[in-house]
Amino acid sequence: MKNFFRTEWKKIREMNASEKRWYIWEYYKLHIFGFILVSFVVGSFLNAWLNPPRDEYLHIAWLAGVIPFEYLDNISHGLEVIVEDPERQAVIVIDYSATGNPQFDVANQTRFMAMMQIGGIDVFISSWEGVEELANEQLLRPIDGVMEALSASNPALFSRLYPEVRPVTFTRFPEEITVTETRAIPLTDSGFFEEIGINTNDLFLTVVFSSTRYDAIAKTLEVLLYD
Repeated sequence: MKNFFRTEWKKIREMNASEKRWYIWEYYKLHIFGFILVSFVVGSFLNAWLNPPRDEYLHIAWLAGVIPFEYLDNISHGLEVIVEDPERQAVIVIDYSATGNPQFDVANQTRFMAMMQIGGIDVFISSWEGVEELANEQLLRPIDGVMEALSASNPALFSRLYPEVRPVTFTRFPEEITVTETRAIPLTDSGFFEEIGINTNDLFLTVVFSSTRYDAIAKTLEVLLYD
């Protein structure tokens, strides 16, 4: 092995720059690719070990129309005040709204369905039309649990908000019966969203049928609807 390296180094030193580039690429390209691949894997492992991703404290699905990415980032950062451990937990806000780009929308819809399958989404923010569609798809749960948590943590906000919550009428399957239940919380005049630049005239918060993070959602409402 020692003689091999000595011979190779001597051979390379005798070449001009162009010959060196050709020789190294021709005879060592597999080694180079292998080194890059190993470096990438090791680097990814070290990064995941040294900088582990934060756990999702709450996952919010934005369905109220496409908004700039920086708006989503501002929402996420603004809601960090509700987490218990900011270094290890985060509020995730993903825009699942249709963009009109078929390839992107299919990928986004696939991601949305995958997150729904694993119970990874806690809250929808959408228009009233979106609320009705989500209810008919059996994707919402009544907001009783959230309102109970809000009543305990912020009685003043609960008293102000409770008369404004909205019932939605939908068809429940497989019974095929018409049901009216309180499942939408209006975010009209949300100072939080207005500061970001989001119109709140037709904006509602609903709870995903699989989520039981009532305390976290109640804290979110306190931030979104502060006086």
